[in-house]
Amino acid sequence: MNLGQAIKGVCTLAVNAPESLELSGCVSDSREVKPGSLYLAMLGENVDGHIFCAKAMELGAAALVVSKLAHVPAGAPYVLVEDTRRVLSIVANNIYQQPSEALTLVGITGTNGKTSVTYIAEALLGAAGMTTGVIGTVDYRFAGRNFTMPHTTPESPIFCRFLREMADSGVGVALTEVSSHALELQRVEDLQFALGVFTNLSQDHLDYHGTLEQYGAAKKRLFTRLLKESRRLQGAIINVDDALGRQLAGQLTYKVLTYGVASSDADIVAREIESTSQGVRFIAAGPWGDAEVTSRLVGMHNVLNILAALGIAELCGADVVAVAGALATLESIPGRLESVPNPLDIGIWVDYCHTPDAISQVLEALRPVVENRLIVVFGAGGDRDKDKRPLMGAAVEAGADLAVVTSDNPRTEDPLDIIDGILEGLSGGYKFRQTLVAPDRATAIETAIAISQPGDGILVGGKGHETYQLVGSETHHFDDREHAAAAVQRLVGRLS
Repeated sequence: MNLGQAIKGVCTLAVNAPESLELSGCVSDSREVKPGSLYLAMLGENVDGHIFCAKAMELGAAALVVSKLAHVPAGAPYVLVEDTRRVLSIVANNIYQQPSEALTLVGITGTNGKTSVTYIAEALLGAAGMTTGVIGTVDYRFAGRNFTMPHTTPESPIFCRFLREMADSGVGVALTEVSSHALELQRVEDLQFALGVFTNLSQDHLDYHGTLEQYGAAKKRLFTRLLKESRRLQGAIINVDDALGRQLAGQLTYKVLTYGVASSDADIVAREIESTSQGVRFIAAGPWGDAEVTSRLVGMHNVLNILAALGIAELCGADVVAVAGALATLESIPGRLESVPNPLDIGIWVDYCHTPDAISQVLEALRPVVENRLIVVFGAGGDRDKDKRPLMGAAVEAGADLAVVTSDNPRTEDPLDIIDGILEGLSGGYKFRQTLVAPDRATAIETAIAISQPGDGILVGGKGHETYQLVGSETHHFDDREHAAAAVQRLVGRLS
């Protein structure tokens, strides 16, 4: 592709480069520049990408796209635009030849449930004979390949590159998690979404968005702007048990399938629900009639996730009644109520729940399946929404019998300051008899297992599938599942 093709549709202020200049790709991170790359200098929250223009040219960039000329090296080919952030998506889609038009692009947004919906929908569509790819929190995967990436929803060049590779490898449906950050930062702008899914809205990321209303507005953008203007529009699937979801469903003028457990007027509902420690069973009623669902996924929140995925299957053209049986073979989802086997007659689950609402839902799911005490090991992320910390503490106190408060990803904050924020939501803080404090996460997990008794259940919440811990500016290997298994092994050794 040449520069002229790459900047087609871009409103340029000046072009100081031949349009015939050949490009190998585009990047917004100077560290990813390869010979022939088009480097777009982003003005970020903390770093101005323009200061890396010279470095990008040294690494072999073919040209620069900038919104100011101060850091452009003398003689370097450049394109001057008003806003490189807005241009990035246009250029990425051009370079990768409008990849979202070569497959069915599904965008899933909401505070909780996005990852689970991708896994469930992947199973359903696979049973229907469709080839899928996923871009999400746990990994990006397609055609037997898996990639671990730092963002749930990547920047436009990476997103478009993966979509192009998916399409070229035969993927028919791309299931993608779309974060509020990605919507706010226009990472998915100019993509032609076919379907959108809204799971729910609860408090999270207010350090970035400011208010719950602004956070919700970012989520709604997928439906009120991107889907509405998409050339590939097929419809939306929206949870009307959620207040924002119900409001949103009433605003949209294109095809919408609503779903809910509490909302009897939804298009997709669950009847005759049986929820046990072994999973859920219910009748999913929808446009397809009645479909029998048996799943090993535990909890009422997963009933909602399954309904959302069935909606995706319906709008993708699958025979929902025929493929619903595939859910019985989906054993678990990484880091989502993932069980840690042990011989201690206790239940141990690792879950990604890191918001007050997610904690409440997971504890509600576990309470009926735990015979004795429900113990929770949890913390909160540093340098993030501080207001949700006491709400997380209150959610644990309301749903559990004993809490071990610890660190999550403290980042640059003092772990004890974060813990103090959580303890504000517990009625008595350090003195509350049902609360233990262990700032070291490995110690906290070991403590919970050491004090457990037969019939107890332990939830290790907050990090789920993550295999790292962010402490200061460093990333350390840390996997809750590994630490729980090792703690069990040590305890069994002491008892034998």
